Amino acid sequence: MEDVLEILYRLKAEQFPIGHEHAGNVPSTRYHTVFPVSREEDNVYFISWICQCLRRYRHLLSPDELREVDEILLIGKESILKYRNRYGGPSYNFYRPKEWFPNGRILSRFRRFQPTDDADDTAIAYRGWLQESDNARAVKDLFLHQSNKQRGRRIARCPKAYRDIPFYNTWIGSEGLFIDMDVMVLCNVLTFNAQYDLGIKAQDQASCEVIKRAFLTRELFDEPWSLACWYPFEEVLLYGLADLLNLDYYPSLSELRPWLENELESRQSSGFPKGAKGLLLRNSILKTRLTDWDDLDSGLEEIILESTDFTFGVIPITHPWNGRFSQWLGGQSIFRMHYRCDAQVIALYWEYAMLHRERLMTS
Repeated sequence: MEDVLEILYRLKAEQFPIGHEHAGNVPSTRYHTVFPVSREEDNVYFISWICQCLRRYRHLLSPDELREVDEILLIGKESILKYRNRYGGPSYNFYRPKEWFPNGRILSRFRRFQPTDDADDTAIAYRGWLQESDNARAVKDLFLHQSNKQRGRRIARCPKAYRDIPFYNTWIGSEGLFIDMDVMVLCNVLTFNAQYDLGIKAQDQASCEVIKRAFLTRELFDEPWSLACWYPFEEVLLYGLADLLNLDYYPSLSELRPWLENELESRQSSGFPKGAKGLLLRNSILKTRLTDWDDLDSGLEEIILESTDFTFGVIPITHPWNGRFSQWLGGQSIFRMHYRCDAQVIALYWEYAMLHRERLMTS
């Protein structure tokens, strides 16, 4: 396995340099798995996710490693700021506000066609760049205000058993938006809430209940497009759950820990997949403090090559339409776009090295 400092150099090389239009961000691509369609992306998600990953392990770093990480975080912060709410609010947008991408130079001039802010990217942006507690509390108030069953609005696009639970909505940027649910988004929002120690409200408990029910009943895996429309991949979902449980902030989620351990041990005994999916499972195992794990014998470049089809999340093209038929359509590969970001794979590889180091230091 490569030296930790060498991995950081490789990750730093992925960042756009100062003076570039996207300075501090990292390259990513949106692509279609069926048709030969792809395009370069401009979004906040990947740099925010990478920054929160780096920040989490600062206490394990040598002075030289810490210097490299802080340089990545500093320029990354400048990139994240560009995606803040177009009207000065505390939330964040997947895309840069008031830019023409993704809806074209003409339509994007009108507010109706501007992508709305969402809870997922806001939560990850706040985790990637630690901000003042007042801003975090303002975001929490926004999450509460937009949650399911608030102001007479209720989700329609999910199994009936979940419709009356006041969980957090994915969308937070407009009063007129429909209610949407994704279990991984809930994990990210609850992780944000725990890291800023914002307390446990009724909506936090309700979101915990959704997460618990979805995993324990396996509805999440049996009907992924009902409960995980943006993150429909099992390795990613298990990774997000491991992140959340590792904080030990929500007592009601404690019964999920033995379930997760059993699930990860079962997948380990079946053999890890190659590339980034295998890294996700290995990192989840290390986070849950399981006693045994397989050493990674692949180098970084090999991992990147093995991850050419890896995607952390997708955009279901049919998502704006509610109903079971569009739900089914959204689950078909022909109706969704995937994302690719080599820098995220490098960050996962670096995280594995950090978790391995932490395990050796505490054993």
